[in-house]
Amino acid sequence: MCSSDLGLRYTAYTNKTYAVTHFGGIHTYRKPGMPIVWDDSPESYRIDGVQNLEYHNLSPSAGVVFRATKSADLFLNYSTAFARQASNRLARPGEILDPELGLGWEGGVRLNLLRDRLNVSASVFSNVKENAAEQIPVAQLPPELVGLGTFYEPGITAKSEGFEVQVIGNPLPGWTLRGGYGYVDAYRTASKFTPATV
Repeated sequence: MCSSDLGLRYTAYTNKTYAVTHFGGIHTYRKPGMPIVWDDSPESYRIDGVQNLEYHNLSPSAGVVFRATKSADLFLNYSTAFARQASNRLARPGEILDPELGLGWEGGVRLNLLRDRLNVSASVFSNVKENAAEQIPVAQLPPELVGLGTFYEPGITAKSEGFEVQVIGNPLPGWTLRGGYGYVDAYRTASKFTPATV
């Protein structure tokens, strides 16, 4: 006996980038007995234009469960991911980074033993993340960006893989015992600016 499921997630979002000019101007606000002066009022800014960047993605996923015996199931899952970068991570002034992409799979076995009094599951998994943001060191910034803030560039590819074992037992009515062990090995497989971390 075999069962399966398929999934498809559609993601869409728009990044709006505003070209803003700050042309100075002092704005004064007076509280009773306390004048406050600053030049950050809306009157001292001008919006020169708006750029819209639209992102669309289809992320498929699939899973299959195979009944090997009356008390044992084999399973395999596959999934992809599409995630927006943090909005404060800029490639250049006004330029937001492209999304992160992910790919993962998991496979294992589930055992139902002693008439449902003992359940054991074991699985192995692997996940890959691409296009992750990496901070550009100041020494490697283009001269025109030095002093303007912190900037990022896609450059990190990361991978995590491992296994997990879980045991759930019901030795007596009203009693449940749980135990488990998991191991994850996470590391970078590519880095543009800090190759020593790979």
